[in-house]
Amino acid sequence: MRPAAGASSSRPARRDPNMTLQKIVIITGPTASGKSAVAAHIAEQIGGRIVSADSAAVYRYLDIGTAKPTPDERARVGHHLVDIIDPDRQCNAMAYVQAADSAVGEIVADGFVPVVAGGAGLYIKALVYGIFDQAGESDQRRAIRRELEVMSTELLRGELERADAESSRRIGRGDRVRLIRALEIYRMTGVTKSEMAARHGFAERRYDALAFGLSMERGLLYERIDRRVEEMIARGIVRETREILERGYGPQSPGLSTIGYKEIVDYLAGKTDLEKAIFLIKRNTRRYAKRQMTWFRKMEGIRWIEYPYDIVRMIREIQHFIP
Repeated sequence: MRPAAGASSSRPARRDPNMTLQKIVIITGPTASGKSAVAAHIAEQIGGRIVSADSAAVYRYLDIGTAKPTPDERARVGHHLVDIIDPDRQCNAMAYVQAADSAVGEIVADGFVPVVAGGAGLYIKALVYGIFDQAGESDQRRAIRRELEVMSTELLRGELERADAESSRRIGRGDRVRLIRALEIYRMTGVTKSEMAARHGFAERRYDALAFGLSMERGLLYERIDRRVEEMIARGIVRETREILERGYGPQSPGLSTIGYKEIVDYLAGKTDLEKAIFLIKRNTRRYAKRQMTWFRKMEGIRWIEYPYDIVRMIREIQHFIP
């Protein structure tokens, strides 16, 4: 993802401890928990604009399977970082932070409140704290690791030398584990391992964030996930996926590797039938939601709002936070 012109670096400058951080509102939670609708409603009430924190909504043409805001919803409330890269481009945390910084700056300059909404925990944490060496698991990380593990040691070494010569010099000749680890970090975040080491882990807090997490009983969440998948099929995700492939994007494109699309790609390739593909989308989405909740529960400072959501309370807290 290429940041907009003028986007600031995700490495925070050494700042005056008395400097006031920019305030932002964050609305997050697992997939199908209703984040988008809640965020849009709140943004309308407080004079806000949405900064998407969805790692799939950044891709053009992927509309049905990503549950993007509709044109009508975007007309009512401005949305940033939706439909900004093609499906064959890799999106990473570094590029997201740069683009989100630019979006926040634009929203504030126009006199609105930045409302960051989405379920990409890595992106949200990187936005608030800066880029860091992320130890947690994710679908993206597992996919990158699988790709690296089948490469020869020579190819791994060559790629690392081009991306991070300093780390390459420090890694022993046959040490595949460390080669893969260094490349994994670079591909996932856009930052080299040696650069991360120089940053000493977490950066200073970059924003003053009021974060809400939406939570609901697991059985209800899973029902909503299943219903969403059935709606995706009814709305034509099979046709949409076929059209994306016909545009020339390969089955291994990052956008088509997201849940929902990768299963339909396999169906179109004859690797499975539609019934099995639907089953896999539901199962994989439920597993993803479970991983999201594990991630978010470890994040500090999130105010958890249980379903049915008390939006009036949320707005009241936001108005107190941003007078």
